[in-house]
Amino acid sequence: MTTQELKDAVKALNDSGLVEKKIKVVAVKAIDLEKAFLGAVLGIPEEEEDKIPDMVVDIYNKIVKEKKVSTPDPPKDVPAKKAVKKEEIKVETHAKGEKLSFLESLIAKGKFSKKELIDMYVEKYSGSPSSPSTLLADGKNPKYNRFSHMVIEKDGVFSFQV
Repeated sequence: MTTQELKDAVKALNDSGLVEKKIKVVAVKAIDLEKAFLGAVLGIPEEEEDKIPDMVVDIYNKIVKEKKVSTPDPPKDVPAKKAVKKEEIKVETHAKGEKLSFLESLIAKGKFSKKELIDMYVEKYSGSPSSPSTLLADGKNPKYNRFSHMVIEKDGVFSFQV
């Protein structure tokens, strides 16, 4: 699939009236256009799927097939030609402030180094060590501190200022 084919499919989707907000096709990276396109197609209600232009369905299915995404079967009441397979997306989420509270509870114990705190954070939440590192550095600065108390580092061990 070429970028031009994707742009043509996006234009057809925009013209169909099935999307609330038209997708921008000028001065957009192909990967960003593809993400916006997939999101827009997935956002179309099932009862409207039979109105999706053939070109849009074809490009959507090409993208999904290229990415080898597992998809459920198309709805039975929609003709196979018009069916759009929707990909399953599972994202692990955490309660707001949960990560900060986790770090705060470890700092309150006053017995862990920066490396140990970061390692425990990354082990629990995975991802990059830059997030906890930034939180710890910001905790020492009153302007950026997000903890309940100022963070201090004494002899390589982090704790709260009393």
